[in-house]
This record gives sequence, C-alpha cells and structure tokens, in this order.
Amino acid sequence: MLSGRDSLTLFNQRINDSRSQINGIHRHLEKISKRLAEIRQEKAVQFRELARVRLDDIAAGKLIDGLDGTDRAVLRLLAQKAEALNELNNQIDTSLNQQKILDDQRNIREKQRDETIETVEEKVAETSAQLETVIAYQQQKENWQTAITQAQNAEEKAKLAETDRVEKGKPYENDPLFMYLWRRRYLTPDYEGGWLTRSLDGWVAKLINFEEARPNYFMLTELPVRLRAHADSLKQKVENENKALATLEAEAAEKNGVVELRTALSVAEKNLHKIDDEIEAEENRHAKLLHNRASFAADEDEFSRQAIELQVGQLKKKTLSDLYRTAQATPNPKDDVLVNRLGGLTDEEQRLYAEIETLKSTERHHQNSLTEMEKLRQWFRRQNYDSQYSGFPAGFGLGILLDQLLRGGISTDRIRDRIRHEQQFKLPRTRGGRGRGIDFGGGFGGGSGGFGGGFGGGFGSGGGFGGGGFRTGGGF
Repeated sequence: MLSGRDSLTLFNQRINDSRSQINGIHRHLEKISKRLAEIRQEKAVQFRELARVRLDDIAAGKLIDGLDGTDRAVLRLLAQKAEALNELNNQIDTSLNQQKILDDQRNIREKQRDETIETVEEKVAETSAQLETVIAYQQQKENWQTAITQAQNAEEKAKLAETDRVEKGKPYENDPLFMYLWRRRYLTPDYEGGWLTRSLDGWVAKLINFEEARPNYFMLTELPVRLRAHADSLKQKVENENKALATLEAEAAEKNGVVELRTALSVAEKNLHKIDDEIEAEENRHAKLLHNRASFAADEDEFSRQAIELQVGQLKKKTLSDLYRTAQATPNPKDDVLVNRLGGLTDEEQRLYAEIETLKSTERHHQNSLTEMEKLRQWFRRQNYDSQYSGFPAGFGLGILLDQLLRGGISTDRIRDRIRHEQQFKLPRTRGGRGRGIDFGGGFGGGSGGFGGGFGGGFGSGGGFGGGGFRTGGGF
C-alpha cells in the first residue's frame, strides 16, 4: 500500500521537477534575450558605421548624433532592466527559502497532530477498559443490547404480519360480496340499514359464510397494526437506552480527559491548516514572481518595451531595403558589407523571436501545470490524505496520474475523484474493547476529507436499526 506520506513525496517530486523545467526554460530565454540585446546593439553599430560611409560630414554628423542619443537611452533602459531583474531573482530565492521554512514548520505541526491522535487513542482504550469494569455501565449496556434484541424480534414479527396481511388477505379482498359486507361494517355496532337491507345482507352473509370469515380477516388487518406499534415503541426504548449509555460514556470521557484531548486535537488541526494557508499564499506569490521573471526574459517588461520602441522608431527612419538599394548604387563596397550584415542580423533576430514564442508557450504550459499541481497538493494536504494513517492500494498509479496532469492529459477534478475513490484511512485499532466500541467524536478534519468515524471504532455499531445495531449518538 502507498502511504499518505509517500504520496505527498510524489507530489513534491513532481513540483520540484516542474520548477526545474521552468528554470531551465527561463535560462534559455535569458540567453536568447541576451543575444537579441547584442543583435540590437550590433545593428545600431552597423547603422552608425553605415551612416559614416554614406553621408557627408554634416548629414553624417546629424545622423550619428541621433543614433548615439538613441543608443544611450537604450543602454540606460537595459541597465535599469538588469537591476530590476536582479531584484526579482532575489525575491524568487527568498520565496523558495520561505517555502522551505514553512514546509519544515508544517512537518512539525503534522507530527504534533498525529501524536495527539495517538494520545487520544490511548486514552480512548483506557476509558473503554475502565467502563467495562463499571457495574452500572455493564447493566446499562446489557439493557441496551436487550432492547435491541427485543426491537429486532418485534420488527421481524411486524414485517411477517404485514406480509401475511398482503398475501393472505387477497382471497378476502378479491371476493366482492365479502368486501361489500366488510365495508358496511356488517356484524358490528356500526352497521346500519333498514329491514329489507338487513334481510338481504343476512342472506348474503349466510351465502358466503361471512360470520366465520370475518374474524380471520379482522385479525389479518389488526395484527400488523398492533405489532408495528409495538415494534415502534421498542425502537424508542432502544433510543432511550442508547442515550442513557451515551451519557455514561460522555461522563467517563469528561472524567478521563478525552474531551480535553479532543480540544487539543482541534487546536493541532487549526495550526496545521494555518500553516497550509501560509504555504498556499507563498506559493501563489512565487508563481507571480516566476510570471514576472518570464516577462523579463521575453522582453515584455516595461524597460524592454521602451527600448524596443526607441529601436523601432530609429529603424523606421530608414528601412533595410532602402539602405540596400543605396548601397548597390555606390562604388564603395564597405556599405554593401554593412547592409549584408544588417540583413543577417535581422534574419537571426526573426529566428530568435520565433524561438522565444515557442519557449514562451512551453513555459506557460509548465507554469499552468505547476499551478494546478500545487493546488492539488494543497487540497491533498487539507483532506489529511498525507497522514501516516492514510493510504492507497498498491495498484493505484498516483505518480502516473500526476505525470498526466503535467502533460495536460487529465484534469485535477478527475484526479481528485480518483484519489477520493481509492484513498482509505486506517486508524490504530482501539485496545482493550470488544463488541461495542467507543465513538469519542466524529473524527478530525470536519470536512469531506476528515477522519470520520471517531477514534478506535467508537462506541456504537453504526448504521440504523436492522443493519447491525444502533449508533450511540453523541459519543465521547
């Protein structure tokens, strides 16, 4: 069986691997972004050199001044971008460190919760053993069990009578003459009719032997009603005896400190959920930081946008095709070389932009998968499925499901459904008790994923009447 803690390890491994993939893509994007910045600078140099070749001293001087001004503005923006990116990387490192600290704290609180469960189990077993030695409790337990037996027997008799009422009553009810006299209340004080009606009804009664058949049908109809009323009264007696038994259990729980331990367990749970809230908030903050860093690598930050706008504005003053045509018309081969270099740089620039788009799409996929995985892990923790008392069958491929989630082949809702279907809690067995266990409460968690059913099986056999006994109600 795959334990809850080992299952959580699978989540952690996938999340760490996904973060590593995102960091690898980011490093590649940074490398491309750096190369694009170099291309822009190289193109600016080519334009500057081309201006020196093409233009006369005055025109070239004006153009060079313009390019130098643009170049200086771009350099200032790139310097600001580098400073902002460095600060962002520091924040990401700080967030990862904080997540590590919070995870360590959560491990401590998780251990405190499980240790409290064990303490409750021990106290439950001790209380159960003590109760079994109390004469008043033994007598009340015997009264409760006797009431159950009586109620079960009465229920069986009532059902049998109800069945007989249906099956054995058919011959009577299929006889129209019998049912006519029965509905008219013949041979009862409620019967009414004139002398002619009475004479005819008497003739019919003798014809079908109504006087002998009526008592039999009366018993068929009356007995189920009385037996059902008796069975219901015994059910109420079971409930009363059950409540009395629950009162003794509650008093024992209060006296032995079980209630205080349950309060301590509730506090431990709240502390665990509180740290879960902090982890979730920090993971969300980390996701936003990664998103911001991705915008820097893709030149989508404000500094890059301003620099690109300056570059585009300068390029619009003279297109590459215009420069190429001019170069062909001049006898100087140097400007041809410069224009060809610009063409090569432009081709490389376009190829790199296309690669950036592909990497950005891949990064978004990994980022979305990471976010879904972190949300699923947070849900998994909140359901207490990571406890040492939680587990999954050996054939349950949780790792395969998580890999499919990272590839986008399955939704988190489907994985939640699979986990809920396969997961099972196996709490320590209560020691020292046989037969009716003690239900010291409704488990911990309080939600759909909490440990239901109490600790140690609980006093009360669970279920309703006819299905294995009666639950004690409040329990400890």
